[in-house]
This record gives sequence, structure tokens and C-alpha cells, in this order.
Amino acid sequence: KPLSFKVPKNIKILLGDSFQEIDQVVYTLIQKGYLNQKDSSLAKSATYKRKVFQSIKKFQEAVGLHPDGILGFNTFQALNLSPLQKILQIQANLERCRWFSTHKLKAPLISIYLPEYNLYLHYADSINVQKVCIYSFRNLFLCHLKSNI
Repeated sequence: KPLSFKVPKNIKILLGDSFQEIDQVVYTLIQKGYLNQKDSSLAKSATYKRKVFQSIKKFQEAVGLHPDGILGFNTFQALNLSPLQKILQIQANLERCRWFSTHKLKAPLISIYLPEYNLYLHYADSINVQKVCIYSFRNLFLCHLKSNI
């Protein structure tokens, strides 16, 4: 279920800060599997506690955000992403991959799959851009760009 409060663009909740909606964050982390059901007692406090902070860092890393533990706008956007929205994102990215089809390129074509070639750019408020090389052609690298901006 989505968070029920409007998230301001300039929000920045740090470890130990008071935050009235922390209960919604805790329940969302439980629902997504980053906290256990027994951790629901963390929702009773309006303080951003270490266990929630550590879970947020794991969540941020899993969704491609800079894992700093800061509850910023992008982290809230990611927490609010429904499974259907994630599926639609994947479908859109698969469609973009079709745009880079190799049939338009002339021979000789060399396809190289390098799953470990990643470039991570981190900006303020946990924004992460990831550049993944898909293949090269005559010393020209054609890349897929994934961005969480």
C-alpha cells in the first residue's frame, strides 16, 4: 500500500531525527521484506532508529540508490513504487532495448556481453545513474543507460 502522506521534494530525514510518519516507513519495509514482522514495534516511535536506518540502506542498495540511509525524496519514491509500476518500468526498458537492435548495423559485428561493467554516479539525495555496456562495434561502445533520476 502506498504511503499516505505527500512527500516534499526537499525532505531529508537523518538517523535519530523525529518523523511522525516513520510508522508507514516501517510497515512498508516489513511488506517489502527488509524488516521482520517482529520489528513492527519500531513503528510506535516517531524517531528514525538505527534498525530502520540499516534496513533503508539495504533497500536503497537493492533498488539502485546510493545506500546512505537518508530518507530523501528519491527513497520515498522508491518505497512507494508498486509491483505493477515496477513491471511497467521493466517493460519500457525492454522496449528501449529493441531500439538498439543489431539488425541495422552492418557486418562485421562483434557482440560482447559484459555484465560486470558498471559505472555508478552518486548525487545528493541518493540519486544513482548506472551505465551498463551492452555490446561494442568497431571500437564504438553502444550502451544502455539506466537512471533513477
